[in-house]
Amino acid sequence: MHERVTPLPHAGAVSETRTIVFLSKSTPGDDEFALWLAPKLEAAGYTVFADILNLDAGDRWRSIITSTLQTRAIKMLLCCRDSTLAAPGVLEEIEIASDLTKELNDPRFIIPLRLEPFKKVFGIGGLQYVDFVRGWAEGLDKLLGVLKRQRVWCQPDAA
Repeated sequence: MHERVTPLPHAGAVSETRTIVFLSKSTPGDDEFALWLAPKLEAAGYTVFADILNLDAGDRWRSIITSTLQTRAIKMLLCCRDSTLAAPGVLEEIEIASDLTKELNDPRFIIPLRLEPFKKVFGIGGLQYVDFVRGWAEGLDKLLGVLKRQRVWCQPDAA
């Protein structure tokens, strides 16, 4: 069993701030990547939500995922490969995130992470991605630069 990275409130809890970097992925196809990426982002000071790390047995997973994305996410990192982008749950998360892009007035709310070459899908077709194809470490370095440039909230005392 995997340890939770960061405890999150249950669905329906009110949050006044958006501090979560939400990782949209498919299960099990992107689990290995999520288990690698999330702790590295947490070590850099970001608070990450990934279903594989934050949900526990008995949780109402659908409402927790939806609530976290709608009320607490400051950015959505979207794992991009054809199989992921065909997953119904990921498509729903893209729809919610597309609405949040407008609601939050943040055209960069969705940050695609290119894990493999992929066909564009509605909602993210014109977005520039962070490339993880050449290597995960290189992609992480670029992603951390993007998050810093976009002034995404992180713990001030992080290394």
